Order: sequence, then structure tokens, then C-alpha cells
Amino acid sequence: MRRSAKALVAACTTALLAACTNLGPDYEEPDVAWLADWQTDLYGQALTTAPDKEQDLSFWWKAFNDPVLNELIEIARKENQTLRIAGLSILESKALLGIATGARYPQVQQANGSWTRVDRWPTEGDDSGDRSGLNTYDVGFDVGWEADFWGRYRRGIESADAAFFASITNQQDAQVLLAAQVADAYYAYRTTARQIEIARENADLQLRSLDITTKLFNSGQSAELDVQQARTQYLATLSTIPDLEIALQ
Repeated sequence: MRRSAKALVAACTTALLAACTNLGPDYEEPDVAWLADWQTDLYGQALTTAPDKEQDLSFWWKAFNDPVLNELIEIARKENQTLRIAGLSILESKALLGIATGARYPQVQQANGSWTRVDRWPTEGDDSGDRSGLNTYDVGFDVGWEADFWGRYRRGIESADAAFFASITNQQDAQVLLAAQVADAYYAYRTTARQIEIARENADLQLRSLDITTKLFNSGQSAELDVQQARTQYLATLSTIPDLEIALQ
């Protein structure tokens, strides 16, 4: 009988120890061969803020020394709703990580206590004046938790931890994309505005050339073909300005 009991205890212990192992294989990051070649030295420098650098590449747009662009990007980073959502996602994933981590600790922690006192007063006809009392104390503390069989909680923590760092990376990606979009739109605006200025300057020069060619034709010093070519070039330049103004708007 004792041997059977010992064998049963040994079997249960072995089963419990086996159950404490993590379920499933450990996560291994996939090997992407081209990624090491794609990460150039300049990309790596953007992730560091060494004090000996002349320019912090995490704020690359400041290299243009354009205060208007700096202000626009600063406003966009403060007011962009998508970036705010990405920031809130970091807080959410951090809270979920805390919940997953807390599951490994006792889920029930309860303290209780009580005190009871019974007083005995002298009854009628008892002239002794004695007063007696009885005190009863009771204190308790309960702790309960679910054992992490098969590594369920440990895997949950790993998953929540990965999600937390992924949310940080997503927020950083959103910042990079937002700054790039603002810079692209800003310089597209500046470029289009300059194209309009150049087109108007060219139109003024071509109009002057048309006047000169017309006067030469009227005086018999130029052919009519020269006048038509000058007029065609002038009108062609004028026709490009409305499209540029629409693009600017």
C-alpha cells in the first residue's frame, strides 16, 4: 500500500513538473538577409543622438534651416489625430502588458478581521457592582492564484511585451511619415509658387519680344513667320499659368 502511494506521488510530481514547461516553441526572429544591407550607415545614425554630431538626424528637416517648415511640422505633430491615436496605443499596450504580468501573481488577496466584545452588567438585586466583559478577535488573510501550467501566462507576457514594443515602433514610424508628408507638401507648394513666378517672368519677356518682332515686321525688317512664332511662344507660356495656379490651390 505504501509503495502504491509513493508511486502515485512520484507520478503526480512528474506530471506537475512536465506541466510547468512553456507550451509551444520559443519565438525566433526570421532571418531577413537583405535587411542588413538595406540599413545603411546614415539610417543607423538617425537612431542615435550622439553629442558629437553636427545635426541630429532624427530631426532631419531642420537641416533645411527653414523656420516655416519647422513650425508646420511642429504643428502637425501636435494636432495630427493619427499620431495621437498611435501614442494612446502605446499606453494601451503598456496597460495590457501590466495585466499580463500581474496574472502570474496571486489574483485574490484578501485580508479580513473582526472584534467582538460582550459586556455583562450587574442585574437587579446584585449589589456587587461587578462588571465583566469578553473580547473575541479574529484575523485572516486569503491568497489565491492559478498556477501557470503549460506556460500560458508566460506566453501571454511575451506576446504583450512584443505588442508594447511594436506600438512604440508604430508611433515612431507615424512621426517619420508625418514629417515626410508635411515636408513634401510644403516644398511642392514652394516649387509650384516659384514655377508660377518664373512663368510670369518668361511671359513678360516673351511679350516684349513679340512687341519688338511686330514692330520689325511692320517696318519690313522681319518676316511674318517670326511674329507668329513669338506670339505662339508667348501664348503657350500663358496657358501654363492657370494649371500651376490650380495646383498651388
